[in-house]
Amino acid sequence: MSIIDVSDLRIWDQRNDEEIIKGLSFSVKEHSCLAIVGESGSGKSMTVKAISGIHKPWICCGGSIMFSGMDLLKTDRKKMRQVRGKQIFMIFQDGMSAFDPSCTIKSTLREILLENLDCSKDEADSIMLECMKKVLLKNPAEILKKYPHQLSGGMLQRIMISLAIALQPEIIIADEPTTSLDTITQYVVINEFLRVKEQYGTAMIFISHDLGVVRKIADYIVVMRDGKMVEAGPAEELFCNPKQEYTRYLVDTRKALGENYKKLFTVKEHV
Repeated sequence: MSIIDVSDLRIWDQRNDEEIIKGLSFSVKEHSCLAIVGESGSGKSMTVKAISGIHKPWICCGGSIMFSGMDLLKTDRKKMRQVRGKQIFMIFQDGMSAFDPSCTIKSTLREILLENLDCSKDEADSIMLECMKKVLLKNPAEILKKYPHQLSGGMLQRIMISLAIALQPEIIIADEPTTSLDTITQYVVINEFLRVKEQYGTAMIFISHDLGVVRKIADYIVVMRDGKMVEAGPAEELFCNPKQEYTRYLVDTRKALGENYKKLFTVKEHV
């Protein structure tokens, strides 16, 4: 059964009539992760912004995005505010952008939980502490006292994942969540996403240009280029037998990078 059905999605900029997304269709199934991959400017982020209803006022959308019996493209702002967070939770590329720099982590998280859950302030604080422990954040009580700029990008991303655990949305949308992180932190964050998916059965849309990360987390992949779908299919099938030239290029490039990486370490070991 599908959580979200995107049908003939078209997005354009009404300031210059530029067509950004050109008839995109896909579905996200329950308890699965769909990854959208492609180079910068392919339309990945614009697609998920349309799903979340956070695009700019001058961006127009056509087609339909069905979720829980409603077309998100025809849902008013007030209703979308209710949908975002509790039902659809979005994690952005830059963890810092998700937090108010003038507020402590505690005040930001408490406000979100009070808005979305039927709980008191003390209950909200207790829920957050427990969920932060689940993503292996050390000394969560101390972290809650800090401001966003006092924490690393990896910690902020893990805090966002812990917030998703607290809210238990039907689907998590992660827009390039590991791009600004070092390799070790990427590994930790991706494992947390996998744990949320496996433990809570949460569906995900994962946006990335890193096929190594995508192969680890995705069940199904949509490849985009210039606002169009180039190819789509089960993850392993697409990696092992890509049908389109552009998909083969992406896969082969990833393989070449991996081989060069292995050679580099082989040379170092023999020095």
